[in-house]
Amino acid sequence: MRIRRAAKALHHAGCIPVMAAFVLLAGETFASAAGQGENSIDIALQALTDKRPVDANAAFAKAAMEGNAAVQGALGVMYYDGIGVPVDAAKAFYWLSKADAQGRPEASYRLGLMYGNSDPLAGAPAFDRQTSDNYLAKAWNGLDPLIKKNDAMAEATAARFLIPDYDSITDHLGIPKDAALAERLLKAAAAQGDIDAMEMLATLYDLDRDKGRAQGRRDGLVFKDTEKEALGLHERAGLLGHSRAMERVGKYFSDTGDDKKAVAWLTAAAKLGDRYASTRLSQRYGISIGTPFADSYSEPPETVAGTKAGDIDPVLVSMAIVGLVMAIAIANPATEGEPSADTELYADRLRDERNYWEMRQSQDDFACAIGGGTPNWGGGCD
Repeated sequence: MRIRRAAKALHHAGCIPVMAAFVLLAGETFASAAGQGENSIDIALQALTDKRPVDANAAFAKAAMEGNAAVQGALGVMYYDGIGVPVDAAKAFYWLSKADAQGRPEASYRLGLMYGNSDPLAGAPAFDRQTSDNYLAKAWNGLDPLIKKNDAMAEATAARFLIPDYDSITDHLGIPKDAALAERLLKAAAAQGDIDAMEMLATLYDLDRDKGRAQGRRDGLVFKDTEKEALGLHERAGLLGHSRAMERVGKYFSDTGDDKKAVAWLTAAAKLGDRYASTRLSQRYGISIGTPFADSYSEPPETVAGTKAGDIDPVLVSMAIVGLVMAIAIANPATEGEPSADTELYADRLRDERNYWEMRQSQDDFACAIGGGTPNWGGGCD
């Protein structure tokens, strides 16, 4: 409660960004709820408040090693999806397994996808359909109680099962598809700041619109007038470190003839391991960027940093952790019946992009990308 009151006071006094205030608020709730890694969480939150993202990321990683399920799940998702860090199947599997053992459905879901991949990445487990089905069933069956608590990661995971024609690995499970319900879940999760939900909501709109146009319609089969909203969601998620979102924005600029911006966004996505971005850069622009997949890891990772430190923007890593972990925190308040000021503060942060820029050590990277240059992730513009 002391941290909560102090953070509110600092926020209202304008002494720290809204995001930092929210980090303090939500950090108190998820650290106390998990009961593990609390001291490391305190260190990470103080580092974020002091605008030291590298130190914050190391402390978050230490909290995960100490058993904090929320941070474990976030790291697994980040390494699996390329959010803030390059895709790394070995690290993803390590952290997803830890989080799955503590009941996090987003971890169980992605483990199901990993085992269900007949052409696994280096460092991923070998294909095993039965193990894949077991993890997917575990994820689906564990969602309901968490969704009733407005757990954003659970909402986003449930939506992945429900989106029509999204993931063929789950099709044989017999779960009815429901685009409208998926939209409601994703909107609820995105409103809490879940980066994955932002990107999935945009993907839902894109898939529906593509199906509608394939049938000769101007718009989607279920949703109308979503093209501008979807692009905005892709861009927001990309600014917060989601590699697939960056690729989608890059594709948009490529398709509309703005090659400078296209190359900037696609380069950023490729450096985080998005193979679609790498392919488009190579085939359309003759630019070759190797994806940073690791071969194997025999020891648990000791930091959140990837294998190529120059490709890592520490602020994007911090924002990814905040955007994934803190959404879980809102759904698990430390004190029953306490007003939900967390959600309000986080919504304020999302509405005010200046708070994102205030957290950056260098403000040039994505300003460079949006302006048509190539961000180099070390702070600067090529």
